[in-house]
Amino acid sequence: MVTQASLSVCGDAQAGRKTLTGFRTPSGLKSDTPRTIYDFKRHCIEKSLYGVDIDPGAVEIAKLRLWLSLVVDEDDIKNIKPLPNLDYKIVCGNSLLGVEKNLFNNHLFSKLEGIKPLYFNETNPTKKQDYKKQIDELISRITNGHKEFDFEIYFSEVFHHKKGFDVVIANPPYGAEIDEITLKKMKQNLSDTSNSNSAAIFIDYGKNRLICEKGTLTFIVPKSLLYSENWFSLVKSMLRNVHVLVDVEKAFENVKLEQVVFVYSKSIYTNTYVARKFLDNEFIRSTNVPNDLVLKYKAWICDVSPAELNIIKNLKVNCVYMKDISETKRGVGLQKYLSNNGDYPVIGGKNIIRYGCNGVKGYLSKEILKSERSKLAFMQQPKIISQDLVAHIQNPVPRIMITSFYDGTGKIIGLDTVQNTIITDSNYDHKYILALLNSTFVSWYTYKFIYCAAIRTMHFDNYYIGKIPFPKISHKDQRPVITLVDQILTAKQKDPDADTFALEQYIDEMVYKLYGLTVDEIEIVEGNK
Repeated sequence: MVTQASLSVCGDAQAGRKTLTGFRTPSGLKSDTPRTIYDFKRHCIEKSLYGVDIDPGAVEIAKLRLWLSLVVDEDDIKNIKPLPNLDYKIVCGNSLLGVEKNLFNNHLFSKLEGIKPLYFNETNPTKKQDYKKQIDELISRITNGHKEFDFEIYFSEVFHHKKGFDVVIANPPYGAEIDEITLKKMKQNLSDTSNSNSAAIFIDYGKNRLICEKGTLTFIVPKSLLYSENWFSLVKSMLRNVHVLVDVEKAFENVKLEQVVFVYSKSIYTNTYVARKFLDNEFIRSTNVPNDLVLKYKAWICDVSPAELNIIKNLKVNCVYMKDISETKRGVGLQKYLSNNGDYPVIGGKNIIRYGCNGVKGYLSKEILKSERSKLAFMQQPKIISQDLVAHIQNPVPRIMITSFYDGTGKIIGLDTVQNTIITDSNYDHKYILALLNSTFVSWYTYKFIYCAAIRTMHFDNYYIGKIPFPKISHKDQRPVITLVDQILTAKQKDPDADTFALEQYIDEMVYKLYGLTVDEIEIVEGNK
């Protein structure tokens, strides 16, 4: 038996581009159907291929490409038939809205599904127009005159025969603008997310409304799906059914965001998934990851080797999470009040270096501080100040580098590219936490297990910094670390360019011991193995 693929290309809510592909497997080719590649493709297009896009141009291009895919497989030009009539296979419309309809009009659907195949192959212009008129009238009766696209009507044979597609493949639009009225209507169809990102809506809609009981969903989506707080409800809803997750980094040249691909199978349940890395047209690593780790870290771990995963799984040190001992708030957008002199220095993210500050953006007066007291009160206490955006570094290995310093006076005001962290638990010294934030291990951990190896800049706010684990040790055991931090801070206050590499390296060694890492594990963290 020959199975056939049905293709559904769906447009996003606003900007038009091909985004969704669905497959179903109806009955095989009839015994008298020619077995050439050309005839097989044409049969697949007729029986199993569907598409929708909000952009009319994209729809026409899709139709043309289907015809071209047929032409290349027929050597004798005399055997090439006219392009099939694809008006009710590749449709222009909004794939996320739908209309109110009566799905129990069986006699109307029977007529509709009987005429569509006749229209597909008809070459006579008069008959073709007559079939088209009949189809449009039937759709109008089913939808009570609505002209919006609806999967269950335009592709009714798929849902009547199989209750959805067998496979849905998509490259949904990321962050498309959706007006409030349309968004509200779309959300009525959602089950697993309140995320308003258009890609999140497509995922929810696809997995819950488009695939059949044994269907498979595979999307290429923004990498923020892996680590963002706004996406996590979707991650939890899919986790038991996703058996492959692939990090493809920047798969598209003109798209700034990096992407991942997931394979979701509605009828397959699993406690682990395979995390893969695809780079330069090949898979470079593959790791089995337990679902429990995703729930523990609230991050869909992807670009990680088996050895790296084992480091985290084997951590036996007793840790406390940053969210339980601190509070972090972003700085303020008061650039318009800055002057060349004043009472309080103001810094931006670029002014922050590890353990120090290389200058200021300007100053704020006491009067401004009084008028903006509600915004600035949090910052007017001893705090750790970090760059809000964690920069990705390419060489010698991809990584991030957390960059923080300590303001013991509470006088430094940070702009909105700065994060301010107050330690709320007296069992932990600001300088101990500062040392760990600036350590090689914590940056590696944050890159791999909080941001899931994202290569773009990300916010380093309370949710993300709160996921960092710190070894629970006494004040006495914190003192050796704090002593080294004091030496570095003194050197950086005298000269921001002071060479403190040896002291920072010594702190790294102490941090490795605090987390209980072996020599081999240290080499992995430092990218030497």
